[in-house]
Amino acid sequence: MKYRATLIVLGLLMLVGWQWPHDTLQADPLALSRMNQTKHTKLAGESWKRLPNRDRSHSTNHTHQDVDSTLDVDSTLNKTNQRLQTINQDSLATSEEWPLSTLYAAPDTGAPQRPPHLKTQAKTNHPPYVDPRYYQQLQQELASWILQEGTMVNYSIAVDGLFIDPEGDSLSYRVEFNSQALKLFFSNQLTISGSPDRQENPLMLTILATDNRDELDSEEHRWVAAHFQLSDVKPLPAISEQLLNQPLYRIHTTRVIAGQRYPFYVLQCEIFELKQGHVWYAASSDRQRCPQLNEMNIVATYQQQDEQIHLHFPSDKTATWRFRYRYSSNYYPGMQLYQVTSNENGPEETYSLFDQRIGAEARLNVHTGQYHYQGLNFDYLMLNEQQQYYPIGLFNYIYNVRNAQPNYYQPADSDLNVFHPTKSLFCRDVEPYWAYASLIGPTHYNVPLISESGDRAGNYPPLCGEYLRSQTRTALYFDHEFTAQDIPLDGKIYTYILYPRPEYAHLLEKFAINLIYHAPID
Repeated sequence: MKYRATLIVLGLLMLVGWQWPHDTLQADPLALSRMNQTKHTKLAGESWKRLPNRDRSHSTNHTHQDVDSTLDVDSTLNKTNQRLQTINQDSLATSEEWPLSTLYAAPDTGAPQRPPHLKTQAKTNHPPYVDPRYYQQLQQELASWILQEGTMVNYSIAVDGLFIDPEGDSLSYRVEFNSQALKLFFSNQLTISGSPDRQENPLMLTILATDNRDELDSEEHRWVAAHFQLSDVKPLPAISEQLLNQPLYRIHTTRVIAGQRYPFYVLQCEIFELKQGHVWYAASSDRQRCPQLNEMNIVATYQQQDEQIHLHFPSDKTATWRFRYRYSSNYYPGMQLYQVTSNENGPEETYSLFDQRIGAEARLNVHTGQYHYQGLNFDYLMLNEQQQYYPIGLFNYIYNVRNAQPNYYQPADSDLNVFHPTKSLFCRDVEPYWAYASLIGPTHYNVPLISESGDRAGNYPPLCGEYLRSQTRTALYFDHEFTAQDIPLDGKIYTYILYPRPEYAHLLEKFAINLIYHAPID
């Protein structure tokens, strides 16, 4: 009877396309049905599919009770055929692909066996990798940085495109740098700031990223690295030689330009070039531009002495330039600024000399007023308690507030904003060094618009306040007050000057810019 039942099973299974394996003649019918399901699934889509949840739970969660070893073949065949049809229909209906493990036949124990478990492989997480094109761009940019010993630098690069994660996971970054002289700041960009040291050559920068995916395998929590080499730190030439053989632009205050006298200080651009023992010079006749190179004439001779340059004029007048510091602009790529103290006009004053015309002319042409806080950022060297220089940014504007708020208590608004490029700055950091600030120009009532903050003698500093410039950085401002008649005029130039305290005039620059006012845009 059992032999006859077996023949019936073989015949029915051959009708549904099953090729009987030689080593599984006594296989469990349910296991055979699952093997046949595998074949049908492959033929239907040519890719392995994940079984529906109801079949998977059946094969893993249900518990079968022991039954008599005698098998009701007819009943078993009916159940088997029903199950084959159900599984194949479900398999064709599902669209979720899933890698499938090897199926196996149950051993012949003479009793029904528990259906085999469907073994699956977990989805693999791939670590991030370096984008070769972005890497090449960064390497070229880093190699182009000008690094000179004793010269302050402040460079930034964006690294968010350096790594690509195949699954789109968010990334964490780590940075390694072999310099003690240069400091790293990492927020939206990677910033390298400080004064490089030639003894630290070669400078190596490593940027690492991870996708923080360690829930599957601890080995997948690993960092992927991109290695860069910066340009070598070069030695500086002799201090005074840095000021030679190149045009240098300077902004100074005066009451007379091209024979026209002004009732208040205005700004004028000058150009110097010291070469082969002669001083070439020109001063602009226009309040908004610098002179051309072909306008220069020889006006004096010079001699070098360590960090000083002595100027000798035909009228037996002499003057001395004392070199203080050199640094790179944060706002005009490739431009160098030289901090120089001069006694050409009597008491010592400190100036910025620009090696590019654009740096000087930007200070002469700050367009403002069309909207609130319209203006430009400028470089400035500040002192700390140890009398060491560090770079900050300055920004100012003029705006007619009553255009938006007719009942505002004053017609104009103007504040000098003072901020550090990478960290917080507070009033206590700058108040000991600056005396007062002034904003001067024509008004609607033909009287000078004069707003001052602080004290000329340095008895108290400009009125200072603090604000959050970003989520992590505090900045400050010097406030200016205005009277009812202080209404700025469209198209007019207003002179803003920030004066250091007298005892710091030989170290800190007298900062001056032109604010060119425009009526608000409605």
